[in-house]
Amino acid sequence: MQDPLAQQLPFLTRDMLKFEGTVDFKLRIISQSNSTSNIAIKGITRDSQFTYQHTPLSTGAEKSEDFAITDIPIFISVQDVLGSYVQGACFIKLFLLINNDIAFEFCSGNVWYHNGQSYPNAQLKEYRQGGGLLLLESSTDPAAGTEPSIIIGTYDTWKLQAVHFTLVTDANVANRRVHLVIRATGGGEYNFFSSYDHPASTTRNYTCAPVGTLLDDQDDNDVIIPIPADMWLSSGSYIKTETTNKQAGDNWGVMSANIEQFFEL
Repeated sequence: MQDPLAQQLPFLTRDMLKFEGTVDFKLRIISQSNSTSNIAIKGITRDSQFTYQHTPLSTGAEKSEDFAITDIPIFISVQDVLGSYVQGACFIKLFLLINNDIAFEFCSGNVWYHNGQSYPNAQLKEYRQGGGLLLLESSTDPAAGTEPSIIIGTYDTWKLQAVHFTLVTDANVANRRVHLVIRATGGGEYNFFSSYDHPASTTRNYTCAPVGTLLDDQDDNDVIIPIPADMWLSSGSYIKTETTNKQAGDNWGVMSANIEQFFEL
């Protein structure tokens, strides 16, 4: 006879299923991460507790791993027990498998030291709601006469915040006009530029950011190029410069981009 007290508890167990004798229970975790630091899956069933370790990939690619369990979990959590992650660096999804079929999704979201994922939902608050990983991405240092570019890598989605680079022009007399070009995968090419003509034999520092309307886009050695806010770029998109009247001796420095990185799902 089944324990009548067990039937009063607000969760499902193996014994409550008419086909319970043929049921195989597993947990499946799917992770995307920039690190191979372990995360822990901890929980309890009606008859035991369990802890499993999962090691994500560091490339942002999905890694899936299954763990056998004896019964349907009452409580379960996914934790960064070593404190290795910051917000946006590790994303997980956790499922219940019954006879190797996904039957239920327990939880999904970012995991780091101050914020895990759990079932039932613990109503944890993220510092930056829905926030990704804040990064500074850089191009290679281009040779003279070659313009800088950054390509968004596989498994990445970027929210672009700002771009910076420096241009030193050679002595050839010509007014250059620098354009910031952004191409989204599968979309058009977006072209942004200031009203400033960059003369010969000068150094200028370019900042491209969503600054709104400008009364003056150049002062001393600094030039501002306005770009839209909320520029979202998926894998394969690129950021680069294209310069009118470029000269062979013109020398661009490293291009850097402030981004918020998300894993491409």
